[in-house]
Amino acid sequence: MLKILYIWNSFSIDGLEYSVEVAHNFGVKDIKVGNLYYAACSLKMHLNHALKKSGVYSYFENDGNGWVAT
Repeated sequence: MLKILYIWNSFSIDGLEYSVEVAHNFGVKDIKVGNLYYAACSLKMHLNHALKKSGVYSYFENDGNGWVAT
C-alpha cells in the first residue's frame, strides 16, 4: 500500500484532490492519502505546531472512495 500524508493549508487543498486518480493512472491500486490541514498556516506555523504538539489540525483521508474527515 502506498501511503501519502500532506501537511498543507487552505490554499493547497486543490493540489491533492487528484492524488488518488494520478496514482491509479500510474498503476498504483492500493493507496491511502491523508491530509493534515490547518487554514492559512505558514511553514513556520506548521513547525511551531509540531514543536508544541498542538492539536489544532483537521485530518481527512482518502483510500480511493472519497475524502472522509476523521
